[in-house]
Parts: sequence; C-alpha cells; structure tokens
Amino acid sequence: MVLKVAVLSMFISCVAFAIALRIVLVVNKAMSETRLIMNRIDKEADRMISETRMRSKQGKEGE
Repeated sequence: MVLKVAVLSMFISCVAFAIALRIVLVVNKAMSETRLIMNRIDKEADRMISETRMRSKQGKEGE
C-alpha cells in the first residue's frame, strides 16, 4: 500500500513537472516571437524616421 502511494506520488510529480516544462517552453517561444516582431517594428520605425529626416533636409536645401 505504501509502495503504491509512493509510486503514484512520483508519477504525479513527473506529470506536474512535464506540464510545467511545457508551459515554460510555450511561453519562451511566444516571448521570442514577440521579440522578433518588436525588432521588425523598430527597424521599420527607424527607416521611416530616417526617410522623414532626409525629406526635411531636402526641403530645407530647396528653400
């Protein structure tokens, strides 16, 4: 009886660990995808800012 309880407890612990590990992996993947999207947005924003600066410089030179 004690052995059954010990084995069952060990099994539940392993299942809980597997579930926790899976959650960590899913969250980690979501965070890395979010980081990639944020980097893409930052690059696009930097490009737009530099284009705007070039246009404003051209406008000032044209005056």
